[in-house]
Amino acid sequence: MMSSGRACRNCCTRRRPQPVSVTLVSEDGLTCGLVHSVGYDEAIVQRGRTRASSSNSVIAEAIRRRDLVVVEPHEKRAG
Repeated sequence: MMSSGRACRNCCTRRRPQPVSVTLVSEDGLTCGLVHSVGYDEAIVQRGRTRASSSNSVIAEAIRRRDLVVVEPHEKRAG
């Protein structure tokens, strides 16, 4: 735990902010839904607002693994 926010502010100001989102799983576990996002185009947000927890998406995989997933910006991904 940092004792001061100074290190974070210094780090975060050097890089361009990246889009982030928060997704929650439904009570029955069958779907997951986007509850908040920052930095994404509205079309992308609407397209991914709700999905089946069994889908092949990165978000669904993270839910199944119960782990954080960080995805590189599209232009930095290989291939």
